[in-house]
Amino acid sequence: MSEKEFLIKFNSEYITNDYNKVFLDDLFKKIEVFCDADSVEYRFKDISNINAEGIFEKDKIVYANRNDCYLILRNIKHCFEDEEFFWSMIKGCLINMMNVYNLYTFLKEESKIDKMLNVYNRTAYEDKIKENSKRNLGVIFIDVNGLGVVNNSLGYTQGDELLKKVARIIKEEFRMNDIYRIGGDEFVVICENIPRQNFKNKVERLRFNEDKLEYLVSYGDLYLEKTEDLAGVVKIASDLMKNKKEIYRQMHPEKYKNKYEVVRERHSR
Repeated sequence: MSEKEFLIKFNSEYITNDYNKVFLDDLFKKIEVFCDADSVEYRFKDISNINAEGIFEKDKIVYANRNDCYLILRNIKHCFEDEEFFWSMIKGCLINMMNVYNLYTFLKEESKIDKMLNVYNRTAYEDKIKENSKRNLGVIFIDVNGLGVVNNSLGYTQGDELLKKVARIIKEEFRMNDIYRIGGDEFVVICENIPRQNFKNKVERLRFNEDKLEYLVSYGDLYLEKTEDLAGVVKIASDLMKNKKEIYRQMHPEKYKNKYEVVRERHSR
């Protein structure tokens, strides 16, 4: 196979939406075999099989980005027809790989963002709860009781403004990448590796901040030093929220038009 034939074939194989180690090992092995090299080493973003040896006379290093993407071929024995052209094309392929990777990463992250509230959405949450094993975990399940009332009586624009207020209050204490909007009026906060007292303080301040709203916000919070069932922890926090919501409703019937509608006034919890 000529160099141009190899480059044409390689050019048709390097695009994927999943640059994992298996794919990269196989892809770069093809360059190693064609170049009759002793081995190939590479770094691609967070995936790496680089060893600590130095670069020798018959080795070749090809950079697409000195920190994120490069190849090292050890002891090349292939006799090139046009070595400069060959390596410039390989470098071009590496650069394109980086661009494709960055684009897919951007689009993947974009698909997980609630654009209106600038927090993670249900898609991101579904991915998150698959990560079962957690330590020093704090979870809050939040429900905006008044959203239906606002949407029905004042319109969806005002309902959106209520959600924005709630999201801003949550973000005053918690990082954007810890907050998930999982339904129309439901949020989940998942804090990993946070000290118990730190989490407790944040929750207390979050309760204080609810006074900024004109409608009730109910929530349940839970802290565990270790869990193997993240979805189960969220379910417990959800049940705590529902219990607190029902207790509050029974203690303050004057704040409800009926079981489902809350009176519009300044109050918390």
